Amino acid sequence: MSRTLYEITKDMQALDDLLTQAGGDVTDEGVLDAIEKWMNELDVGLVSKVDGYAGYISDLLATAKARKEEANRLRDLAIAGEKTAKRMKETLLMALVERDIRKLETPRFVVTCAKNGGKAPLDIQIPGEDLPPRFQRVFIEPDKDAIREALDAGEEVDGCTIMQRGMSLRIR
Repeated sequence: MSRTLYEITKDMQALDDLLTQAGGDVTDEGVLDAIEKWMNELDVGLVSKVDGYAGYISDLLATAKARKEEANRLRDLAIAGEKTAKRMKETLLMALVERDIRKLETPRFVVTCAKNGGKAPLDIQIPGEDLPPRFQRVFIEPDKDAIREALDAGEEVDGCTIMQRGMSLRIR
């Protein structure tokens, strides 16, 4: 049965303690030979165990490095795939909108061209500092909510109009 590194180290420490207690004086040659033989066996076992540990640690580090490299490769592929899918969705959306197709069923998918939700985007063509104070925020940025409310109420705000919502492509 193979002994653990802990067991080998414990035996070596016990032998060192015994020799220390004896003051290193081993007068009987039989005892000295037995101790040397035991030490050699422990050293061989220790060297073998340490070699095995080192090999396993080396394998673990190599595997970890390979996994990190593979994770980076897969991350890069995922990013590239997402970018390609986004461009393809934009192209498909444009093609369907040009043909005035809002919904199309295929054998596997239902593709819908739908208006984006939320507030319609604003087109503000003048710098924020040129807008009346009630449409400004402290850090001189157009107050889009106030402009939108004013435009919705029928007020004219120079350089501002409410635009149509964009469209997105949904695949389910």
